[in-house]
Amino acid sequence: MADRDAKRKRPITCLETGVTFESAYRAAKELGFADSRNIFRSIQRGTCTQGLHFYYADAPKPSPGFFLPPNRPPRPVVCLDTGETFESAFQAGRAFGIAAGAVRTSASTGVERNGLHFYYGDEPKPGPEFFRERHSKTRPIVCLETGETFDGNPAVARPLHVSPATISQAVRYGTPVAGLHFYHGDEPKPAPEFFKPIKPERGKSPMQMAAAARAAAGNPGRPDGGQRPRRAV
Repeated sequence: MADRDAKRKRPITCLETGVTFESAYRAAKELGFADSRNIFRSIQRGTCTQGLHFYYADAPKPSPGFFLPPNRPPRPVVCLDTGETFESAFQAGRAFGIAAGAVRTSASTGVERNGLHFYYGDEPKPGPEFFRERHSKTRPIVCLETGETFDGNPAVARPLHVSPATISQAVRYGTPVAGLHFYHGDEPKPAPEFFKPIKPERGKSPMQMAAAARAAAGNPGRPDGGQRPRRAV
Protein backbone atom coordinates (compact mmCIF):
# COMPACT_ATOMS: atom_id res chain seq x y z
CA MET A 1 0.00 0.00 0.00
CA ALA A 2 2.82 2.39 0.89
CA ASP A 3 4.59 1.65 -2.41
CA ARG A 4 1.41 2.34 -4.36
CA ASP A 5 0.82 5.65 -2.56
CA ALA A 6 4.42 6.66 -3.18
CA LYS A 7 4.02 5.83 -6.86
CA ARG A 8 0.94 8.01 -7.13
CA LYS A 9 2.75 10.98 -5.57
CA ARG A 10 5.80 10.88 -7.82
CA PRO A 11 6.35 14.02 -9.94
CA ILE A 12 5.38 13.72 -13.60
CA THR A 13 6.87 15.60 -16.56
CA CYS A 14 5.21 16.11 -19.92
CA LEU A 15 7.62 15.46 -22.78
CA GLU A 16 6.02 17.90 -25.22
CA THR A 17 5.50 20.89 -22.92
CA GLY A 18 8.22 20.30 -20.33
CA VAL A 19 5.77 21.07 -17.52
CA THR A 20 6.25 19.08 -14.31
CA PHE A 21 3.31 18.11 -12.12
CA GLU A 22 3.51 16.94 -8.54
CA SER A 23 1.64 13.72 -9.38
CA ALA A 24 -0.17 11.93 -12.19
CA TYR A 25 -3.47 12.79 -10.53
CA ARG A 26 -2.60 16.49 -10.56
CA ALA A 27 -1.50 16.26 -14.20
CA ALA A 28 -4.77 14.62 -15.20
CA LYS A 29 -6.79 17.23 -13.35
CA GLU A 30 -4.97 20.23 -14.79
CA LEU A 31 -4.93 18.82 -18.33
CA GLY A 32 -8.60 17.86 -18.28
CA PHE A 33 -8.16 14.07 -18.49
CA ALA A 34 -10.92 11.82 -17.21
CA ASP A 35 -8.50 10.06 -14.84
CA SER A 36 -4.80 9.37 -14.36
CA ARG A 37 -4.73 5.77 -15.60
CA ASN A 38 -3.76 6.74 -19.14
CA ILE A 39 -0.89 8.80 -17.77
CA PHE A 40 0.47 5.80 -15.84
CA ARG A 41 0.12 3.72 -19.01
CA SER A 42 2.02 6.37 -20.95
CA ILE A 43 4.82 6.34 -18.39
CA GLN A 44 5.13 2.55 -18.40
CA ARG A 45 4.80 1.93 -22.14
CA GLY A 46 5.79 5.22 -23.74
CA THR A 47 2.39 5.54 -25.40
CA CYS A 48 0.71 8.80 -26.34
CA THR A 49 -2.21 10.23 -24.34
CA GLN A 50 -4.19 13.01 -25.99
CA GLY A 51 -1.11 13.88 -28.03
CA LEU A 52 1.18 13.99 -24.98
CA HIS A 53 3.86 11.72 -23.48
CA PHE A 54 4.88 11.54 -19.81
CA TYR A 55 7.71 10.22 -17.67
CA TYR A 56 8.72 10.35 -14.02
CA ALA A 57 10.60 13.53 -13.19
CA ASP A 58 12.59 11.88 -10.39
CA ALA A 59 14.00 9.23 -12.74
CA PRO A 60 16.34 9.51 -15.74
CA LYS A 61 14.57 10.74 -18.84
CA PRO A 62 13.91 7.84 -21.25
CA SER A 63 15.59 7.80 -24.63
CA PRO A 64 13.63 9.18 -27.63
CA GLY A 65 13.10 5.65 -28.93
CA PHE A 66 11.06 4.78 -25.83
CA PHE A 67 8.24 7.16 -26.72
CA LEU A 68 5.83 5.75 -29.29
CA PRO A 69 4.11 7.95 -31.88
CA PRO A 70 0.31 8.24 -31.70
CA ASN A 71 -1.73 5.61 -33.51
CA ARG A 72 -3.19 8.32 -35.69
CA PRO A 73 -2.15 11.95 -35.95
CA PRO A 74 -4.51 14.46 -34.34
CA ARG A 75 -6.85 16.25 -36.71
CA PRO A 76 -7.06 20.04 -36.66
CA VAL A 77 -10.35 21.42 -35.38
CA VAL A 78 -11.91 24.78 -36.21
CA CYS A 79 -14.46 26.57 -34.04
CA LEU A 80 -17.16 27.98 -36.30
CA ASP A 81 -18.24 30.67 -33.85
CA THR A 82 -14.82 32.11 -33.00
CA GLY A 83 -12.86 31.18 -36.13
CA GLU A 84 -10.00 29.73 -34.07
CA THR A 85 -8.07 26.71 -35.32
CA PHE A 86 -6.65 24.12 -32.92
CA GLU A 87 -4.18 21.32 -33.49
CA SER A 88 -6.54 18.72 -32.05
CA ALA A 89 -9.91 18.23 -30.38
CA PHE A 90 -8.09 17.97 -27.07
CA GLN A 91 -6.55 21.43 -27.48
CA ALA A 92 -9.92 22.88 -28.49
CA GLY A 93 -11.55 21.26 -25.49
CA ARG A 94 -8.94 22.71 -23.15
CA ALA A 95 -9.46 26.19 -24.56
CA PHE A 96 -13.23 26.13 -24.07
CA GLY A 97 -13.56 23.78 -21.10
CA ILE A 98 -15.22 21.02 -23.14
CA ALA A 99 -14.36 17.33 -23.19
CA ALA A 100 -12.34 16.26 -26.23
CA GLY A 101 -14.95 13.63 -27.07
CA ALA A 102 -17.66 16.29 -27.17
CA VAL A 103 -15.57 18.38 -29.58
CA ARG A 104 -15.10 15.36 -31.86
CA THR A 105 -18.83 14.64 -31.77
CA SER A 106 -19.61 18.23 -32.70
CA ALA A 107 -17.08 18.16 -35.55
CA SER A 108 -18.56 14.90 -36.87
CA THR A 109 -22.28 15.65 -36.48
CA GLY A 110 -22.50 19.45 -36.46
CA VAL A 111 -24.33 19.51 -33.12
CA GLU A 112 -23.33 22.38 -30.84
CA ARG A 113 -21.52 21.84 -27.57
CA ASN A 114 -21.66 24.54 -24.89
CA GLY A 115 -23.01 26.94 -27.48
CA LEU A 116 -20.13 26.31 -29.92
CA HIS A 117 -19.89 24.46 -33.23
CA PHE A 118 -16.79 22.70 -34.58
CA TYR A 119 -15.61 21.10 -37.79
CA TYR A 120 -12.41 19.42 -38.92
CA GLY A 121 -9.85 21.75 -40.45
CA ASP A 122 -8.46 19.13 -42.82
CA GLU A 123 -11.80 18.92 -44.66
CA PRO A 124 -13.80 21.52 -46.62
CA LYS A 125 -15.94 23.70 -44.41
CA PRO A 126 -19.47 22.22 -44.21
CA GLY A 127 -22.49 24.17 -45.36
CA PRO A 128 -24.74 26.06 -42.93
CA GLU A 129 -27.26 23.21 -42.88
CA PHE A 130 -24.64 20.92 -41.28
CA PHE A 131 -24.52 22.92 -38.06
CA ARG A 132 -27.47 22.56 -35.72
CA GLU A 133 -28.46 23.13 -32.15
CA ARG A 134 -28.52 20.42 -29.55
CA HIS A 135 -31.94 19.24 -28.44
CA SER A 136 -32.66 19.44 -24.75
CA LYS A 137 -33.30 16.23 -22.86
CA THR A 138 -37.01 17.06 -22.62
CA ARG A 139 -38.61 17.63 -26.00
CA PRO A 140 -42.23 18.70 -26.53
CA ILE A 141 -44.55 16.00 -27.84
CA VAL A 142 -47.71 16.87 -29.80
CA CYS A 143 -50.72 14.60 -30.20
CA LEU A 144 -51.85 14.54 -33.82
CA GLU A 145 -55.51 13.88 -33.06
CA THR A 146 -56.05 16.31 -30.17
CA GLY A 147 -53.37 18.92 -30.85
CA GLU A 148 -52.35 18.83 -27.19
CA THR A 149 -48.68 19.42 -26.35
CA PHE A 150 -46.90 17.45 -23.63
CA ASP A 151 -43.60 18.12 -21.89
CA GLY A 152 -41.63 15.00 -22.82
CA ASN A 153 -42.42 11.32 -23.31
CA PRO A 154 -43.25 10.56 -19.64
CA ALA A 155 -45.98 13.21 -19.59
CA VAL A 156 -47.63 11.50 -22.57
CA ALA A 157 -47.15 7.96 -21.31
CA ARG A 158 -48.52 8.52 -17.80
CA PRO A 159 -52.22 9.10 -18.62
CA LEU A 160 -52.19 6.41 -21.31
CA HIS A 161 -50.66 3.84 -18.92
CA VAL A 162 -47.80 2.96 -21.28
CA SER A 163 -44.05 3.29 -20.97
CA PRO A 164 -42.12 6.37 -22.19
CA ALA A 165 -40.23 4.05 -24.55
CA THR A 166 -43.53 3.23 -26.26
CA ILE A 167 -44.16 6.93 -26.88
CA SER A 168 -40.60 7.37 -28.15
CA GLN A 169 -41.12 4.56 -30.64
CA ALA A 170 -44.45 6.04 -31.73
CA VAL A 171 -42.80 9.40 -32.39
CA ARG A 172 -39.94 7.79 -34.29
CA TYR A 173 -41.94 5.45 -36.51
CA GLY A 174 -45.40 7.05 -36.61
CA THR A 175 -47.11 4.08 -34.98
CA PRO A 176 -50.31 4.66 -32.99
CA VAL A 177 -50.56 4.30 -29.23
CA ALA A 178 -54.03 3.69 -27.85
CA GLY A 179 -55.49 5.12 -31.03
CA LEU A 180 -53.37 8.29 -30.99
CA HIS A 181 -50.33 9.48 -32.95
CA PHE A 182 -47.53 11.74 -31.71
CA TYR A 183 -44.66 13.79 -33.11
CA HIS A 184 -41.99 16.17 -31.81
CA GLY A 185 -43.25 19.70 -31.34
CA ASP A 186 -39.85 21.28 -32.00
CA GLU A 187 -39.70 19.85 -35.53
CA PRO A 188 -41.91 20.33 -38.60
CA LYS A 189 -45.07 18.27 -38.52
CA PRO A 190 -44.57 15.03 -40.49
CA ALA A 191 -46.54 14.33 -43.65
CA PRO A 192 -49.83 12.42 -43.24
CA GLU A 193 -48.38 9.27 -44.82
CA PHE A 194 -45.78 9.10 -42.02
CA PHE A 195 -48.42 8.10 -39.48
CA LYS A 196 -49.39 4.42 -39.55
CA PRO A 197 -53.11 3.53 -39.64
CA ILE A 198 -54.84 2.46 -36.46
CA LYS A 199 -55.66 -1.22 -36.13
CA PRO A 200 -59.20 -1.42 -34.72
CA GLU A 201 -59.82 -3.54 -31.68
CA ARG A 202 -62.58 -6.11 -31.60
CA GLY A 203 -65.93 -4.37 -31.47
CA LYS A 204 -64.44 -0.84 -31.68
CA SER A 205 -63.88 1.47 -34.60
CA PRO A 206 -60.68 3.55 -34.87
CA MET A 207 -62.62 6.69 -33.93
CA GLN A 208 -64.03 5.03 -30.84
CA MET A 209 -60.53 3.91 -29.86
CA ALA A 210 -59.25 7.46 -30.28
CA ALA A 211 -62.11 8.78 -28.16
CA ALA A 212 -61.29 6.30 -25.39
CA ALA A 213 -57.63 7.32 -25.52
CA ARG A 214 -58.54 11.01 -25.31
CA ALA A 215 -60.75 10.32 -22.33
CA ALA A 216 -57.92 8.46 -20.61
CA ALA A 217 -55.61 11.39 -21.30
CA GLY A 218 -58.07 13.89 -19.84
CA ASN A 219 -59.46 15.21 -23.14
CA PRO A 220 -62.74 13.38 -23.65
CA GLY A 221 -63.94 15.05 -26.87
CA ARG A 222 -67.21 13.59 -28.23
CA PRO A 223 -68.55 10.79 -26.04
CA ASP A 224 -69.63 8.80 -29.11
CA GLY A 225 -66.10 8.73 -30.55
CA GLY A 226 -66.77 11.46 -33.07
CA GLN A 227 -69.52 9.55 -34.91
CA ARG A 228 -72.75 11.26 -35.78
CA PRO A 229 -75.95 9.54 -34.66
CA ARG A 230 -77.63 7.73 -37.48
CA ARG A 231 -80.97 9.03 -38.58
CA ALA A 232 -83.78 6.54 -38.34
CA VAL A 233 -85.21 5.51 -41.67
